[in-house]
Amino acid sequence: MLQIKDNFDILVNELNFLFYDANNYIKNILDTAKIKTRLRQLTFCDALIYKFMCSYKNITNSQVVSDLNFTNNNKFTTDKSNYYYKEQKIPLTFYQNILLKTKQLFTKYENKNILNKIIAVDGTYNNTNFKKDKNLETTLNMGYYDVTNCIPINIELKNYDTKNKEVESFITYITNNNLDMQNIIFVMDRAYFSYDLFEILNEKKIKFVIRVKNNCVHLNNKHKNKNKKILNDIRFVVYESDVVLIKKDKNNKDRKITQHLACNIATNLDQKYNDEIIKNIYKSRWDVETFFKLLKYNFKFTNLTEHNKETRTCYLKTYTAILINCILERLFELQINSINKETNKYTIKYNKSLAVNGLKKIIPDIINSNLTTDKLLKYLNCYIDPIYCEKNKHNPRTSKRPFTKWYVKAYINLYKYAKIIDCVDNDCISDLNKNLKMEAQTIQINT
Repeated sequence: MLQIKDNFDILVNELNFLFYDANNYIKNILDTAKIKTRLRQLTFCDALIYKFMCSYKNITNSQVVSDLNFTNNNKFTTDKSNYYYKEQKIPLTFYQNILLKTKQLFTKYENKNILNKIIAVDGTYNNTNFKKDKNLETTLNMGYYDVTNCIPINIELKNYDTKNKEVESFITYITNNNLDMQNIIFVMDRAYFSYDLFEILNEKKIKFVIRVKNNCVHLNNKHKNKNKKILNDIRFVVYESDVVLIKKDKNNKDRKITQHLACNIATNLDQKYNDEIIKNIYKSRWDVETFFKLLKYNFKFTNLTEHNKETRTCYLKTYTAILINCILERLFELQINSINKETNKYTIKYNKSLAVNGLKKIIPDIINSNLTTDKLLKYLNCYIDPIYCEKNKHNPRTSKRPFTKWYVKAYINLYKYAKIIDCVDNDCISDLNKNLKMEAQTIQINT
């Protein structure tokens, strides 16, 4: 137990070094740029704490300022505008430097025995206020998630005019960033199925696993001349399985059906990655969706209404603070993982929402470089809550809250299967629309 405490002492020192002397460092940057600041009794560390706290969902800027004034025992109450303008002076490069130092710290504790990192790529949308008018615009964000280490690599804020341009955004990302492509496997869903993308990835010798659309010329045996060379370099893997489901018919009676499911995947990985490994790599893509859920449920990400002269910079600071929080949370999970070991029956997972919200208790100490081992251990005991999940057990995603995404999808599926079952019973499948007709062909009603 003493050895474990000694390890935490080392980690605490490393955490305190992340923002070490931040106030003087930022001040020197601004002095060099001849940028003047006021309110010297309000430090840049206070402004950093303000920014990190304001990145969380369901907490107002006024509440953050009130909590800070209460905690700091300020003789003169500092107005929220003072925190805001103080934080505006901090350059984005400082946040990016802290993110880099956080990633480097995480690297010291990550699994060193992994040859290839699996990076899941996907896009998600949020509402922004770049136009600075009364109407919010829908903006694309590209998410890059390290599935192997369970940490986000980047959330790339795109423009509001880049809707449905995820493939182009990904190509720009791999072109502009110096990544170790030799040790990366990118995994993407069928929205990224593109022969142009295949050609670019092959030319750059980038490994990938991408789900294939049903109209792929390879699957339909209609090879076009321009695609022959690309197809020769790509291996297609098909997974088929029969799943037994219980669904309601139009009379609300339970009907047992067997549905044939097929998943087609394209990859340029060599044969040492067998079909089962390819399948598991593609299944891991869902982790980026889980990360997006964590973002939208716990941080101010879905609706970014704030705007000023440097709106994009303001948003990027928030994104960087979120990434730092998520990486720190995963770093603390690794500390608990070193104590709790997985069994053959159970996998250990964690309540990430609880853990990232619990960071609010220690982030001020980390920024002020005065975190103690006792406080870190208290955080780990209270907020890093291990959950023992039975292996190979999966539950469908449902929601009890009305009008949420999964609540609505449940009703859509209920209607869909009821209609298909009715048409199969009455031998009128031709009356279904194109999509339902294709799905009806995969279903067999059990008697």
